[in-house]
Amino acid sequence: MRRCPSVMILLLLAACATGPDPVGEMRGRAWSQIVDQTDVVALGGPTLRITASTPLFRSTDEMELALLTRAAGEAVASGAPRFVLTFVDYDEAGLGELLVPDLSVPESGWIGSYADLLEARAELDLDGSLSGPFGYRNMTTVVRLLGEGEDADRPAFASEETYEALLGGRIERRNIRPRRRLRLPRVSFD
Repeated sequence: MRRCPSVMILLLLAACATGPDPVGEMRGRAWSQIVDQTDVVALGGPTLRITASTPLFRSTDEMELALLTRAAGEAVASGAPRFVLTFVDYDEAGLGELLVPDLSVPESGWIGSYADLLEARAELDLDGSLSGPFGYRNMTTVVRLLGEGEDADRPAFASEETYEALLGGRIERRNIRPRRRLRLPRVSFD
């Protein structure tokens, strides 16, 4: 039982020595929101299935950005410098799910930019179809992580740049700020 208090004291001293990290805290909270909104399943090799869902009152853009942020984060964590989407599926579930068909972008084999994703969505007129006020909107993609130099002549998302840009954008859009801390008066012990 003596270990617990001593470990707690060491942790408190370490926290005091390093001080609060407001930028790290904001990034951690933004990433936590992304993780809560998405789900990742490894399909084997450099392939992942990532699913994002959001209430219908949020935009399709927000759901796509959350999914792309998660894909970029997973690519960075695995050391893949680039990634592409090889399949995209949009679905609406809720009160109108019996009236709204399953909407999918046929397997294109290669979506390497956000413009490509928007073009695929525009072809299906998803914004008009996925606009009900109740229920949830879902998006599932298959993500292929690319190794160094793999398919270098084809467009692909740059993992680290995409992750940094989208995570920073989420912090701004959601107005994520560091939590307020209790400021203690400085006391000197002479």
